[in-house]
Amino acid sequence: DTGVMALMNNPATLTMQKDSHQLSLGLTNMFLDIGYKPNGGTRHASESSFFPLPSLGITKKLLNGKLFTGIGLMTQGGMGSNYGTALDFSPMIPDNKDHMSGNYHAFSEVMYMKTVVPVAYKLNDMISIAGALSFGFMSMKMESLMSGQMMSTMMGGKAADEKIPGMHNSSFNDMQHGEHAAMLANNYGINQGFINYGYMSMVDQNAATGFGVGGFDLGVTIKPIENLNFGFTYKSKSMMNKLQGKANMMLNGQMFHPTYGSFMGNMSMPMYSDVAIDFQWPQAFAAGASFNVFKCLTVVYDINWINWADTMNTLTFELSNNTVVTPDMSTGYIGEDYGVENELKEDFAFNLTQKWQDQIVHKIGLQYEIEPKFIVRAGFNYGNNPIPAEHLNPLLGATSTTHYTAGFTYTANDSFSIDAAYTYT
Repeated sequence: DTGVMALMNNPATLTMQKDSHQLSLGLTNMFLDIGYKPNGGTRHASESSFFPLPSLGITKKLLNGKLFTGIGLMTQGGMGSNYGTALDFSPMIPDNKDHMSGNYHAFSEVMYMKTVVPVAYKLNDMISIAGALSFGFMSMKMESLMSGQMMSTMMGGKAADEKIPGMHNSSFNDMQHGEHAAMLANNYGINQGFINYGYMSMVDQNAATGFGVGGFDLGVTIKPIENLNFGFTYKSKSMMNKLQGKANMMLNGQMFHPTYGSFMGNMSMPMYSDVAIDFQWPQAFAAGASFNVFKCLTVVYDINWINWADTMNTLTFELSNNTVVTPDMSTGYIGEDYGVENELKEDFAFNLTQKWQDQIVHKIGLQYEIEPKFIVRAGFNYGNNPIPAEHLNPLLGATSTTHYTAGFTYTANDSFSIDAAYTYT
């Protein structure tokens, strides 16, 4: 009996519930030491180190213990980091380091919560089956610098005048390195420009959020003999709507002033866009077994497959309804009071390449009943790191491969019990 946690794991284990109904309140507090250290650089610690994960659920036994159902609000997971303005972007964008100026925040936060409605049925004393449907809410916040290469991809490899006024026939791929203005003028004529890098802010009221079907779960438990249980569960890929939000961007670059016949130096051009992001939680399959070695000792083993390769290959940001503020060529000034707002005719998109691999996680645990009211547990799990080193992104964090766990259950009376656990990684 795993209580309401059956909604997160295998819903078929609801049929092991002894009470007519259960109400569960839970809070998991994650304290993480996250840092980023580029090759040959200094390690920067993330300011985000505390992540609370609440849960709430109620389950009920019906039809004389044959049918079980309930509802739960669970935090599926999340990721994020906050380096403030301390992160050195130069190793990440080496070809732009000579053009970088100002303080740039490096921040990300992804949160995924879902409401789960399960139905479990006990076919007989040996087999139970279950299904669950979930509805999810997801939120994404981000602040990050974007390289000239990324800007090039977003603009389709070039910045023609039909995309950004004043930027003519100039390939970002060719010009992101910051060639001298004279060479640009000779090669491309007047009204030229190039982007050194961009900066995107998608936080607070601009955060991207989305609702949708969180997916479905299928579960089964089999008890062939008294002391042995097997469990199998499948969790589908989520079917969330695209996250919708706002992106405030700064495009740092240079533009050619036709009147003076020279470039106007580095300047930041604001750009405002609607953003859409297709972000899904992966499908997964798990199988496990538990064996009561003695009446008071139980050994458990699980193996999980998580299909990260499907959902974390490329993260695409789609930008629409774009407005960029360019300099007023009659004055050479830019800003809210002097710049010219231009509604761009085309939508853009840029990718964050992830190329995560699928993950296999092995889990083993021991449960020992000291007395009926007090049960202690210990466990260990190991999973391969799904994130390739060449695509490790300090804003999206990393995945620990090993976890050590310890916990207990204290049953005060027939109506109240306390569970506590600690995980070290």
